[in-house]
Amino acid sequence: MIREALLLLSAASAVLAANPTPCCCKHQFTTDMIEVGGKVDPNTGTPEPITIKSTLYFDYDAKKQRVERTMENDDGSTYNMTIYVDYHQQVTRSIVDGKCYVTNLQNAVMQEPCVPAVATFVGTRVLGSANNGVTVNSFYADMQKAANVTMKVSVTADDCTPVSASSYGVIGGAVEEITYFFTNLQYSLPHQVFHIPAACHGVHGPVVGRDVKLPVYLQRLLNVECEKIKKQLMGSISSKRVSPIHVDLNGDCPRTGAEEKFAIVDEHARKVAIDTYVQAPKTLMTSDVDLVAYLCRNTSDDVNKIRAFYTWIITNKRQLQALSRDVSKEEDVFANKLHALFSVAGIQSKVIKGVHKVPTENTNTNASIHADHSWNVVNLAGKWHVLDCHCGASDILLESFYFLPDPRQFISNHFPLDVDPSWQLLQEPITLEEFNQAPVVSEFATSRGVRVVFPKTRIVNVRHSFDVSVDDIHNALTDFTAVLCSEDGLSHDGFVFISRTDMNTYTVNVRPPFVGNFRLTLQGKLSITRIEPITEFIVVCSAVKKHIRKFPKGYGTWGIETKFPELFNKLCPMPQTFQEVKDGSLDFSISTKTKLEVYVSLRRLEDDQNLDEYMNTETSLSLIKLKSLLPKKGFYRVCVYVRGADLLYPVLYLLVENKKVAQCPTPSVGYSNQDILI
Repeated sequence: MIREALLLLSAASAVLAANPTPCCCKHQFTTDMIEVGGKVDPNTGTPEPITIKSTLYFDYDAKKQRVERTMENDDGSTYNMTIYVDYHQQVTRSIVDGKCYVTNLQNAVMQEPCVPAVATFVGTRVLGSANNGVTVNSFYADMQKAANVTMKVSVTADDCTPVSASSYGVIGGAVEEITYFFTNLQYSLPHQVFHIPAACHGVHGPVVGRDVKLPVYLQRLLNVECEKIKKQLMGSISSKRVSPIHVDLNGDCPRTGAEEKFAIVDEHARKVAIDTYVQAPKTLMTSDVDLVAYLCRNTSDDVNKIRAFYTWIITNKRQLQALSRDVSKEEDVFANKLHALFSVAGIQSKVIKGVHKVPTENTNTNASIHADHSWNVVNLAGKWHVLDCHCGASDILLESFYFLPDPRQFISNHFPLDVDPSWQLLQEPITLEEFNQAPVVSEFATSRGVRVVFPKTRIVNVRHSFDVSVDDIHNALTDFTAVLCSEDGLSHDGFVFISRTDMNTYTVNVRPPFVGNFRLTLQGKLSITRIEPITEFIVVCSAVKKHIRKFPKGYGTWGIETKFPELFNKLCPMPQTFQEVKDGSLDFSISTKTKLEVYVSLRRLEDDQNLDEYMNTETSLSLIKLKSLLPKKGFYRVCVYVRGADLLYPVLYLLVENKKVAQCPTPSVGYSNQDILI
């Protein structure tokens, strides 16, 4: 009967699942593309068909891509074009007929290989055979305001691999409709694929190649091609996986969905660039009064004003950085400039001096300390909030995070060196010693609401075992792992046990296998594409238990099953996910908010034997009692099912380690465990 219940459970899971959300594929890949469609010549109104074969080499982490295109002339002949795009250098190098031409990208940002965040789910289809096809999810995105295009994107349901992307709109001044088909996609890149060829050595932009002035028709062609490259992958606006938040402690500040909410404010502020001044008076460079008046001319709301000042500074970071070489550190320039704008606007603010602690690089959680960092606090509706333009300008993924961040997250890498600890904006301020000893959490993880709750220090002294608790405030982690290594570099992951103790909390239990020093690294999928480092601990183990056994691997999730929150929320509090039994007698209870119909499954993991007949359960208005006599030593998995409507749903997975065989290991079926299956 349990088999039929589980079959029904599988069917119910499919029904209860929510629509797929915009996702991302891996950051490095090679793919062949076929582009088909057409455009209307803006000068003659003549329709022109488009058929192009391309090969795309894409590396989001290196901020580079290379496109090899086979183009067709009007007479049917073809020619080849290779375009190298470097977003760090902000240039494209295009090779046509053996000549190299260089053009500027004009502050373009490489888009993450994602379905646009603004896209809505359209439907799911199967490509190929109904029994052996590929399941594909399709999304629709209207991005006319940002990119003059409307898109439909299709990706595989299991890993978000792009299948096709259709767009129609105005590209390069022409009305165009085109569909990209992605084929032969591989998540790897050839060696030195981005190596700049000899034809481009010594060639500098803009639009000059080997002392040959770029022909007008070719300049137009390259402009159009470069514009396509920015839009062709999966969307002209990638999904920024930053979910801004704010806590009640410092007032109600509307930060969720900042990119969308402040779109008009941001667009207006970005027009006021120091080097271009599009539609802006020249006095803005020299007059803070004129600048504030211009930025705030369409709003009287203080939140919008603060956002406009913040966006203007991070947009003009390069020009302000140039000033910092003549005046002072760039952090001071950013903070002082923002403070000056607040003063003109009549908004109370303060420049804070303090310590900034950041990982030395993205793949390393060792910290570098900057003891003379500067940022701002601003008073909004009687409550103080924090901003850091310098950190916000360092990475586009962190722009929104450092606009009025949660102080509980901000304190993980910023500590005010002010005699008044209240500028930490925390209910319980910490000391500088606690800040210095705290684990270093990567900014990428911090910006997504991931924080270490316990332990409070990066160096952990251990006898036998210890626990790590990590909060995932926004459920940003799609995967979570822990790596334990000894000083000789060997991995001991079998002595690490990970469980989900509620919707937002992971607990890691570590039992070092021997006395010595270890490094524990926590990692997780934060961008839905790859594993990112979160933090690490130095573990100093002075004593271990005898006969330590490795935790079992490959048996799925431990702790709660997050798919059914309405059911596991009826348990209170959650029991300890890992249980040790010394005499073969399993006997513990789970508190509940109401009387539940439950079924408990028991499985011995060494031989994967089902022992449900050994389980006895008793339920009351506030309690579930679990009892069993375990027939052998070793590990067991206990799964608690709760009835919802007419089906059984798994809500809790517990790991039990039995140290000794029970004296009378005979089945003792509890009536509640048996009757619920009838």
